[in-house]
Amino acid sequence: MSIAKRLGAKFLSLALCFIMLTSLVTPALAESMFPAEKPLEEDYITSTNWIWSSDKTVKHTTAYFRKEVNLSSVPIKISVKTSAHNHLKYYVNGNLVTGYVTPANASLPENVNYLSYSWEGEELDALLNEDKTQLCLAAAVQYMGEKSSNYVTGKPGFWTEVTVTYANGDPQIIESDTSWRTSDSTPFAETQAMFARHGLGTQINNTIGMTVDCPHREQAQYLADSQLQYALFSYAFEEAPEFIYKTLFDFATQQREDGRFEYTSPTTQYVAPEFYSIPEWDLRYTAILHRYYELTGSLEAVAEFYDNAASNVDYYYAKIDSAGLLIDEPGVNNISDHPGKAFNNNPGSPPTVTNLLLYDSLNRLSVLAALLDKGEESAQWAEKASALKQNINVLLRDSETGLYKNYLGTDGTNIAL
Repeated sequence: MSIAKRLGAKFLSLALCFIMLTSLVTPALAESMFPAEKPLEEDYITSTNWIWSSDKTVKHTTAYFRKEVNLSSVPIKISVKTSAHNHLKYYVNGNLVTGYVTPANASLPENVNYLSYSWEGEELDALLNEDKTQLCLAAAVQYMGEKSSNYVTGKPGFWTEVTVTYANGDPQIIESDTSWRTSDSTPFAETQAMFARHGLGTQINNTIGMTVDCPHREQAQYLADSQLQYALFSYAFEEAPEFIYKTLFDFATQQREDGRFEYTSPTTQYVAPEFYSIPEWDLRYTAILHRYYELTGSLEAVAEFYDNAASNVDYYYAKIDSAGLLIDEPGVNNISDHPGKAFNNNPGSPPTVTNLLLYDSLNRLSVLAALLDKGEESAQWAEKASALKQNINVLLRDSETGLYKNYLGTDGTNIAL
């Protein structure tokens, strides 16, 4: 099943479709987002048909685009290519066909410069309305600004190229241009009011189709930040499992062969100059997977992502030293909510925070393995967790105060707390 189908379209879709069908005006042509400093490969957008709702660049703006097309006959195939800056939702005849974020598609195809979709046969028949010759295209694009941790910089813009193929083989091309109708009014007022009534105004800023850390600057999805947001988000909103699934899927598709994850996803692996590892973020993946199961009771995602979680935990468990603790390797970022500017990180000494997270992950993997009827693996995870717990309590706990130390051989307890 495709990621678009897996994620569904429940969250905000009805309000969004209603607004996009009304009060639309003519868009302005946007500046080219991809300067021609080097020849573009075939899989990359070469069109100049970028449009926007106005000729002004304003941060934190959402624009809506719509075009109705009368087809000459019933099509046998429809293909869509699209991209936008920064975030896009794309609709065909009222159906949300994209994932929750672009220009990096949730399924991360090789042609990361744009999303592409195609329908024919029964899928196309389901996509078309009763009048098979009517086509309605619509999109919502949120522009957050330039220079973010997604490493994607550009002017606001929306681009699409739709190819309609008929039985005689003739194609009809529909492109983004000034014939599209557009609006920059927002359909989210009612939903935002709901957020505010729950005292969750921050969640509005930090959930833009996915959970992000600081949307005005970083605009990126991190495992640790997502885990913290889900603790609150899943308490108040039934749509939380859809977002959690996307986080699990995004990081699974960008997992390294050794088991580690990219520190943000999607997009990082294609643009970051070097791999950047944050063990304390990696070791949140298993907890997020467990949380998804707790919310849904569904074993489907547990079965889908269990191997990703196990591979990640295996990588870090293999780094346990002769004393029985997970060491902090040189060159690996130990973040602990950015204490490095104020406290000595002591790279190389076993850090309590990552050891506790590894212990938590081992315990959760034991539970998940049992849910999948992997009894032997469940027992192995539990045994490893028990041994690590004993070593943590003996070596990383101050026997006089009962407090956990920051690292082995140090007296500080502020980070471990």
